[in-house]
Amino acid sequence: MRGVAALLVVVLHSSDYFGAFHFHESFLAVDLFFALSGFVVAEAYQDRLSSGMRWREFMRLRLIRFYPLYLLGSALGLMKAMAMMRMGDNRMHFTPANTGGTVAFAVLMLPSPFMQDLYPLLPSAWSLGWELLVNAAYAVVRPWMGPGRMLIVMAVAGLSLLAALDRLGSVSCGLYLGWESAWMAASRVGFSFTAGLLIQRIPRCRWRLPPSVILAMVFLALTHDSGAFRAGYELAFVFLVSPALIYFGAGTEPRGGREARAYAFLGASSYAIYVLHEGLGQLLEGALKRFAHTPVQAAAPWGGLALVVGLVAVCAWLDRHYDGPLRHWLGRARKA
Repeated sequence: MRGVAALLVVVLHSSDYFGAFHFHESFLAVDLFFALSGFVVAEAYQDRLSSGMRWREFMRLRLIRFYPLYLLGSALGLMKAMAMMRMGDNRMHFTPANTGGTVAFAVLMLPSPFMQDLYPLLPSAWSLGWELLVNAAYAVVRPWMGPGRMLIVMAVAGLSLLAALDRLGSVSCGLYLGWESAWMAASRVGFSFTAGLLIQRIPRCRWRLPPSVILAMVFLALTHDSGAFRAGYELAFVFLVSPALIYFGAGTEPRGGREARAYAFLGASSYAIYVLHEGLGQLLEGALKRFAHTPVQAAAPWGGLALVVGLVAVCAWLDRHYDGPLRHWLGRARKA
């Protein structure tokens, strides 16, 4: 599910590569990510936290999971910033001074106070920052968070989302509005992450849908053209569709063999795809324009297909030779 959603985010953020193939609602994949995160974190850590795992230990493990690929994505963003300053296409207004300050904050996974965009090197980091924050809060308040209080949190966050929708006409908030959108982003992550926590406590559905049907539902939900009913569709997705996908997805597992390996591959590559796609895509686009004098729009949508295939191959290689080994080494260093 994460892999399919991540690939649709690539299509959304790389529209020049895909031409007419543009899915306006694919940004809702982030809300699905938040809900998946709540479910998975509760599934993986609830018992360990109840058995005495300390908050610091929990956060070390979460940082080890996030940081290696985040650091690589930020490095690609720095290369993009240097290329913009050197080649003249500096639409983000990078300077040596604000770039240096931004890098210092980015190393600590913090938003930049020096530029209009909070995460100019790695735009997708806005959701990672909020996810780490809500992970930290979960580890603190977990003993007091029964189902009733989870529903209260979801109700408050849902009302806040309604206010954001009234103001913007969309729940697509958290990235481009700067600090003024912090409460909106908190509403998105607060509702969906808590929904994932709650679903983890509900008994699994006995009506098992085939995994391929679940993935088809994810694809259709994130590519649906809502037209004039966009606001209503976005709320329906966040409030109903995304939690339902998590619930039914939790009730099934792919059978062994190639099918299971394919799904495991999608899941293992999904985080790298999400974190690296913008940096790699923008660097490739700039290189083609600079050295081959070829705009990527000329090859759409086949250039987009080539981008996806190449990105998946790179991310699979990184999972095996960079992210996995580095996280393993960091885990051993943490124990030592």
